Amino acid sequence: MTDYLHYRFTPERRRMQADSLAPPLRRLEKWAFESVGYPPKIAAGKVFLSFLDGRLAAFEEGSAKLLWNFHLPRGHQDNFKNNSDLLISGNSLLTRLDREMFILDTLTGKLRDHFTVPEFDARSAVLQENRLFGIYVDGEDDEEPIYCFAYDLECRDFAWKHAIELIPKSLTMSVHRIFLSNKKGYFTCLSAETGAQIWTTSLQEIGKYLDIDRTIRYGDVTGVPLLWGDLVIVPVEGYHVIALDQETGAVRWSQSLDIDDPRNLAYSPDGFLSVGDCEIFVNLDVATGHIFSQMSIGTVLHPYGGPLLTQMDVTDRFAYFSTIHNGILIALDRWSGEIPWTFQCATAVPFDNAPVVVHGCLYLLDEDQNLYVFAGQPA
Repeated sequence: MTDYLHYRFTPERRRMQADSLAPPLRRLEKWAFESVGYPPKIAAGKVFLSFLDGRLAAFEEGSAKLLWNFHLPRGHQDNFKNNSDLLISGNSLLTRLDREMFILDTLTGKLRDHFTVPEFDARSAVLQENRLFGIYVDGEDDEEPIYCFAYDLECRDFAWKHAIELIPKSLTMSVHRIFLSNKKGYFTCLSAETGAQIWTTSLQEIGKYLDIDRTIRYGDVTGVPLLWGDLVIVPVEGYHVIALDQETGAVRWSQSLDIDDPRNLAYSPDGFLSVGDCEIFVNLDVATGHIFSQMSIGTVLHPYGGPLLTQMDVTDRFAYFSTIHNGILIALDRWSGEIPWTFQCATAVPFDNAPVVVHGCLYLLDEDQNLYVFAGQPA
């Protein structure tokens, strides 16, 4: 399933296709599902959904026609945050309910395998063929050590574990490498095959700054690092976005911004890297880090109740994001700074529930687990 999207990107965090979607948008009521557990996954013409009552379902992407249902033994309601998102690789769909792993066939919805696994951090996990990569806290050890791991689904055992000092915000993977923040102020590359450390780079001096209290702060990874060509793009808390060489960890470019926490970044189909917060929106040349355009957006966002925004998705002209507390979905023209369209969701929208633009439709899940799907106006 080469077009599988994992929070706007492939499992390896690479942007897939040049999506185009221009406001005004219209909501597609056929997709107005409630009690949806996690943001949808879109792959091979199907939309996969996980519901709080334990139902997993696949729908035809264009028509919303139900293709199959699978019912887990129980629902997610009592332990929702500790249960697994949907992960997809090839024709395998994986989810976890407490410590039980379920592997389904994406074509038919039939159960392929079911077994007990250690608990792991669901939102940062990545599935590649028969290996599950993620973060695991060993609760049976009094010191509760933290590991980055590879788990072999056929052997039902760890292929390797690599001890780390903190739980990273995400794993970013290429085919052979894992990129993560394994201790404060450092960014590290591991071998996906063995778990051995290949390189580590300090970000502390790059992002060093004085906070509002005139206290010295040191750079640290924030948000989700992204892959582009032979670069890994790292947002650094401390007014910076940097590009590291995937092979060596060397800094290829470093760009300072007027954004202290540039966690909200996304690729645009025209080859730019867009970075924004509630005050500033910047378009960078992803190859060089050169700032192509920068504009103040605080004034145009103020009427919508900012100041906290979800992660964004970016098309050829527009950036889509939502205000967190009051759930207003916003289309921002990323070149003019104008807001031509908004939509009021029923409730707040969590930061990680970023709008996802796939094949001309925008998908969004609010805090009360309501699904919204939008399309452009018919020709």
